[in-house]
Amino acid sequence: MTLGLDSEKEFQVIKFAGAASFFVGLVLISIKADDWTDADWIMVAIPILLSLCLLPIGIHCYFNINCPRGKSRRFILIISYNISLSLLVFGIIGSLTLDDTLDTSWAVAFIAIWYTLLMYLIFCCFMLPGLIDPEVNMRRQAFLLFVWFFGLGTFLLLFVFHLDEDSPDSFAIVTIPIMIASGLHIISCAIARFRADKKSNTGLRPIANELIFNSALLLTGLLLILRVTVSDWMPAIVIAVPTLALLLYGMSVEFYEKPNLGPEYEALAVEDNN
Repeated sequence: MTLGLDSEKEFQVIKFAGAASFFVGLVLISIKADDWTDADWIMVAIPILLSLCLLPIGIHCYFNINCPRGKSRRFILIISYNISLSLLVFGIIGSLTLDDTLDTSWAVAFIAIWYTLLMYLIFCCFMLPGLIDPEVNMRRQAFLLFVWFFGLGTFLLLFVFHLDEDSPDSFAIVTIPIMIASGLHIISCAIARFRADKKSNTGLRPIANELIFNSALLLTGLLLILRVTVSDWMPAIVIAVPTLALLLYGMSVEFYEKPNLGPEYEALAVEDNN
């Protein structure tokens, strides 16, 4: 695949376009959530849907730069295509359900999300042998992959029950699995940072990025709980601020750094050699 640029420039262009589309989409969704526009949800969701369409293209370009060719590369590309497509389907069905264009329960609307979660589980199982290989030594990452699977799965199940049956009653209870997963991730980062060689910065940047991401996620969750359970006067855009700031951080830092091979690609190489 080529867009007339070299692979690295293609990746930068697609990554910027995807991040910008997601940024605009979050702003529009926040505006719609506060009833500041009469536009249908399906129209508001267009930038988010566009970013999902760009996701597999960006991953393809990224792998052209970084990942060794082999069965691992093909497998992860297939997984990324499936996840992008299922999220795209959910975005469309969810928007039409919010617009009352589709008369269906949220349990049905979330079928695409369950498929996404299944793809993620398959990815976790595929990566596990390579991550726990002594030469790669990424047991922490392997543990976190499954922590997030169980956290997301439990959260989504509770969320569907909350939407369709108003049980559990409190939205705060629904978010507990995600908050626990994020908290465990932060604790694991802190332990990894403590064990790291204090005389070297090698490997500390990924840990810092993980801390930033999870801190933004926790803050977003707390703001969302406050809006739903306590302060419904809080503008939705305030809830989106941590995510928007995270996107700006990524756009201002990552776009100026050349992608480099990390331990995760060694795990893929282990899978290709098996």
